[in-house]
Amino acid sequence: MEKRTLSNQRLAKLWKTGPGLMRDLRTERQIVANGAILNYTRTPPFPSPSLPRSMALSTPLQSLFRVWAYRNYALYMGGMGPSLVTLWMQRVGVGWLAWEMTHSPVWLGAVAAADLGPMLLMGPFAGAITDRGNPLRQNRITQTLFLLQAAVLATVTLAGWATIEVLFGLSLLSGCVQPFATTARHAIVPSTVPREAFATAIATDSALFNGSRFVGPALAGLLIPAVGVGGTFVVHTFGCAVFVTGLCLMRMKPPDRSQRRRGNLIGDVIESVAYVRRHSGIGPLFLLLTVLSMFIRPIQDMLPGFAGSVLASDAVGLAWLTSGMGVGALISAVSIAMRGGVAGLTRNVILGTLGVALSAIGFI
Repeated sequence: MEKRTLSNQRLAKLWKTGPGLMRDLRTERQIVANGAILNYTRTPPFPSPSLPRSMALSTPLQSLFRVWAYRNYALYMGGMGPSLVTLWMQRVGVGWLAWEMTHSPVWLGAVAAADLGPMLLMGPFAGAITDRGNPLRQNRITQTLFLLQAAVLATVTLAGWATIEVLFGLSLLSGCVQPFATTARHAIVPSTVPREAFATAIATDSALFNGSRFVGPALAGLLIPAVGVGGTFVVHTFGCAVFVTGLCLMRMKPPDRSQRRRGNLIGDVIESVAYVRRHSGIGPLFLLLTVLSMFIRPIQDMLPGFAGSVLASDAVGLAWLTSGMGVGALISAVSIAMRGGVAGLTRNVILGTLGVALSAIGFI
């Protein structure tokens, strides 16, 4: 235990500002001041690396690039990039294949629901399970399952065995795995960089995630005319293999979950929902995202039917429509990453929501 004599004003200032000024204090280090002992505990999923003095973040552009100097972060993001880009290529292929086989909006919606619906139902439980285990191991398992799903989808499509039922089943498998992959990703990314670089690292992760929504469909538009829809599934198989390789090369000390395992899983989920509901910032954002997901997101899932029946286009037209929907997300994510923080973004959220609503009206 390290003893320090601090004035009450200095102690209050340190305690109020928290990690910002107290980041040099290690986990569980105790501060003794005027006979009172206070514990400052920091418990991220994994111990975060320290920021070298020579790597001190300065300009936003430098922050954006320097965060890649951390080995685990570079391995993770470098592997996730190809996986996400090829995932969106596969989604274009799945959507068009479903429309081509049935020309049914019902089946189109069913396949999309199979891919995305499990996240709504399983997401809270996946998060609670991630809190009890090793996120890196969980991510390795989920990405291996994605690899197998993509390989099977490529095989049945190229062999001519694909049916709408098979497509629905494989999409459902992917949808059930996705919640566990997403929660593991959210736990790993902040633990690969020091606390000073959290904002930039998370924003860069968001930029890569949303940028793939633009790049992936655009590449699918170039690939499909050359090799067919099945080519998007083959490419995603290799994209998943790159990510799995990167995950296996990462070296992170497993987090201590001994306290978490004692709690009740259902109780943790209920507690999380209650926290979101009463939080003045997260609650309204959660409600806003729920509304947008229910009434705006389906437009993207029904684009194959819109491209085929309304625009009389093919898979290439669908690819460019899907890619166009990712441009705004890419611009927004890159701008946030360069800011290095999220302060003052409430106005952007409001303007963005209004823009989305006006864009949706344009489809009528």
